[in-house]
Amino acid sequence: MGPAAVAVVSRLVSLALCSSLTKLQLSTESIRLDGSLEAFRRPMFMSLTMQMALLCSGCLGMLAGRRMRELPGKSPDPLKCLEEAATTAGSDASTKTALSWSTVWRIGVLSAISMAGGVVGSQALVFLPVSMWQLSQASGILFTALMAKAFLAQRLGLARRVGIALCITGVTLAGLSDALDAPTGVAEAVLGMALALISQALGAAAAVAEEHLLKAAAVPPMQLIALEGAWGVGMTLFVVYPAMHLLPGHAEGLLDSMVMLLNNPALFAIQAVLLLAMMGSSVSGIALTAVLSSVHRKMLNVSVGAIVWTSALIVHYCVDKASLFGEPWSDDSLLELAGFVLIGAGQAVYGGLLRCGCLQCGGEEARGSEAALEAGR
Repeated sequence: MGPAAVAVVSRLVSLALCSSLTKLQLSTESIRLDGSLEAFRRPMFMSLTMQMALLCSGCLGMLAGRRMRELPGKSPDPLKCLEEAATTAGSDASTKTALSWSTVWRIGVLSAISMAGGVVGSQALVFLPVSMWQLSQASGILFTALMAKAFLAQRLGLARRVGIALCITGVTLAGLSDALDAPTGVAEAVLGMALALISQALGAAAAVAEEHLLKAAAVPPMQLIALEGAWGVGMTLFVVYPAMHLLPGHAEGLLDSMVMLLNNPALFAIQAVLLLAMMGSSVSGIALTAVLSSVHRKMLNVSVGAIVWTSALIVHYCVDKASLFGEPWSDDSLLELAGFVLIGAGQAVYGGLLRCGCLQCGGEEARGSEAALEAGR
């Protein structure tokens, strides 16, 4: 199993684990600094955890790569393979040099855009149910594809356009299966969806910028996520949290969040495992962008919903019907299943794994994706 296959499997597993742990963490209560009992709903602390995961995984990856290159013998270095894959995909990134300060600053801008997208997305979830948030991810696929075409000069032949359309339709159907019964007011839904669309646009911009830095600027993958994390941790601790304390009313505090973690051992354990899962997600995400593209990564992200939904059905019918992670089959589940099937079909068409005679005119770029997948087998 090569880099592409490992990246895909690792991404699906780590994101599914992150989703389940986040759901559990948000419903876990603990005692705050003022002595009150409250559920651990801390969007900025979640963002800080993600930035720490980027920093830790990037640093550990660079250290592991250095140690592997120092070992005797000719054992393959997976990190070296990722760097070569990213370099090969770029047109003018064949030579390696130390990162310039302008590149470091561009990574800082990338980190700021990514953080802004996460914060806006967390605010959107205040006004929207999770199902409506899932609907907004369809726009994320479209935004990423359009930005990749505009800024990375990626070609969108007929096959890729059909694949994107199938994925967007599938995400919409999967989200509608729950959104039809969601008790959300019109004003809240409009505001929440507007915030969700802004979040998806920012996330798409960050994904495309990351792919540019990997393939055009030849930034090593582990170094890129380490610098992203360093910038993110610094901005969160020294800019975002101090600014939040200046806001009127209730503001999320870092010390308050730490006290809640220490007051509940179960919550602390969830946070520790979530950090590890996010580290796996960080490494697999950058690997996926390196060996395939940011659009593949965005498409794969929405596929995680199928894994989480299937796991929820198994938990409900085979483990415990009262479990928080369980979900029964409902009248709308068939619509959700159809949505996930379309998402899978769209990814197969986009990647060139599923072909039709009428789509062969878009086959040149599809063959490039297929070659990457073949190399990963």
